[in-house]
Amino acid sequence: MNYSEIMNIMKSLRKQHNMTQEQLAQLLYLDKSTINKWEKGVRNPNIDYIHKMCNIFDVSFNEILNKLYK
Repeated sequence: MNYSEIMNIMKSLRKQHNMTQEQLAQLLYLDKSTINKWEKGVRNPNIDYIHKMCNIFDVSFNEILNKLYK
């Protein structure tokens, strides 16, 4: 799984929702630095957090996968 590309999509969705890294971190009960590391590709989220972000941004995981393989 290409976490870097998934996080690029999630970052784009976060910005489309006018959400800061801190706001997303609060919704996920994480520290802002964790979101920052994910978006920079320093660390990768586990699949549970990807699904939680999909719920927050109201997109299905399949939609994310479709964007990856266009």
